[in-house]
Amino acid sequence: MSQQHTLNSTKNRQGFQEWPSPDHTAPQRQKSELSLEYAKRDGKTVLTHSRFSHPWYSFPPLYLDDTGCATTFLINPSGGLVGGDDLSLVATLREDTHVLFTTPSATKIYRTLEKPAAQSIDLTVGPNAILEWVPELTIPFAGSHFEQTITVRLDAGASLILWDALAAGHELPQENGGPFPISPITSRSHFRMGNRLKNGMPLPQPKTHAL
Repeated sequence: MSQQHTLNSTKNRQGFQEWPSPDHTAPQRQKSELSLEYAKRDGKTVLTHSRFSHPWYSFPPLYLDDTGCATTFLINPSGGLVGGDDLSLVATLREDTHVLFTTPSATKIYRTLEKPAAQSIDLTVGPNAILEWVPELTIPFAGSHFEQTITVRLDAGASLILWDALAAGHELPQENGGPFPISPITSRSHFRMGNRLKNGMPLPQPKTHAL
């Protein structure tokens, strides 16, 4: 397995590391990629390739029963997404594998001032493989703007369980200037089964209103 992450630093005259000071005047945006690949070996599904850039991270698979299913927790330790964040996941399940993806907590989308927060999920399920995509809720807060695309490719005999749910975040107290209106939230799903493409319908755009 390999991982990709880069931190730039310099050394002062004493030889100690000096990390760049954060620019507190500019939004701290994240562009993160996670790539995972699974194969079946000795009767169970194993992770054969892993590459990520912060803040994406995944723990080694857990095996909770004797089916050989690789239960994989997807981790974003940053606490949530803000405007301009761009996260992507690419996962490939080879023939006869079984993977369950989940998250340890809800994904929170905070108030967006400029560009929307974006998340792209690309999943390939090989012949007779089983994919279970059951993350915790996505919680958009007042004033957030979120765009998500889920693409799934299913080979012959592949099975899919996919859960994608939203829940409204907290209302901003009136004394702090709230409530803020909800910005557009878009989640699109595309499913390719063999040579057939099935496009999921986007979520209806909400009218501007307070949480």
